[in-house]
Amino acid sequence: MSPGAVPVSRSPDRWVFIGSYAEAHGDGIHIGVLAESRRELRIVASQAGVANPSFLRIAPRVGCLYAVSETRAESDGIAGHVHAFRLVDDGSAPRLVTINRRASGGDLPCHLAIDTAERWLAVSNYGTGSVAILPIGTDGGLGEITDLVQHEGSGPNPERQLGPHAHSSVFMPGGRFLAAADLGTDSIVVHAFDDRTGSLRPHRVVRSPAGAGPRHLALHPRGTHLFVVEELGNRVVAYRWDADSGDLLPSGSASCLPSDAASNIAADLHASPDGRHVYASNRGHDSVAVIGFDDIDGLQQLAVRPTTGSWPRGFTITPDGSHLLVANQLSDEVVLLPVTDSGSGIDRPAARVGVRQPTSVSFWAGRTRPSSP
Repeated sequence: MSPGAVPVSRSPDRWVFIGSYAEAHGDGIHIGVLAESRRELRIVASQAGVANPSFLRIAPRVGCLYAVSETRAESDGIAGHVHAFRLVDDGSAPRLVTINRRASGGDLPCHLAIDTAERWLAVSNYGTGSVAILPIGTDGGLGEITDLVQHEGSGPNPERQLGPHAHSSVFMPGGRFLAAADLGTDSIVVHAFDDRTGSLRPHRVVRSPAGAGPRHLALHPRGTHLFVVEELGNRVVAYRWDADSGDLLPSGSASCLPSDAASNIAADLHASPDGRHVYASNRGHDSVAVIGFDDIDGLQQLAVRPTTGSWPRGFTITPDGSHLLVANQLSDEVVLLPVTDSGSGIDRPAARVGVRQPTSVSFWAGRTRPSSP
């Protein structure tokens, strides 16, 4: 096992939750089941009621699912919201029972993060460039915003960086800090976080190269490093995390693309369960980059493999690390890609299922079925 690697274990069939772009009256959240040993994927239920539930996040201990409503006040008539659902198993497939919804504090919320204690939820508002904190109640419902931080600044890309665009966040190990990637300002903003009051205060700003557009963040399983994928720069960058000082120290980078690739914008990012690899999705090149990582050599591109579909956006990794589930947004499908060569390769799809404009894929981690009511 390489330095920094963590052990993984295999598990049985799992529920899969898929977010998408859809009208509020349409089926925007889809529930599937993955029989990983048989490489079978099927949709068993869908749910309407949320406009553009483009990003989902599950709180496994609370037993709830949270979905953004990616809307804009000017064009949609309503600013962004976050919806809370309780997961209930009725014996055949889980149902999503609405608990409540809360305003996200801005336009076009696109990402959610939950702290390890499942007491707080952070929402990134892409349209207005802000990050909001909402409390999670004992029943899984969301309280009113406890803090809203507005990012400031711009970048050199006139089409994408005229102002701030908060795109993702992650609660850092120890719970004292929240790191947020802002595509519009070419920065990772580290906020000090008070888990008693749900408040944020400025701590550090880590600058990316001009025009890089940091998009999604991912923690190493051991919490020692933070990875960021640059949407406009098409790179993955590693930072060593200093938990005492709250500093992010650059620790190498690697391209998401082969040298002869045409136009592309990188999308999602995840670290493998054993910590040895980082995967990034490429929209335009329509591929997934496989990047090796260790504490000594940092990041190294190992392979770039096609997803055999159009515009791979969000994806996730099975808990045992053996497959990727990728949302090919513009070809209306989710594909199951086997991971090969001890994580350093990706094979052609072993299964695929039709979903209209899928954007986000999540597992109910750690169990086959949600808890019964």
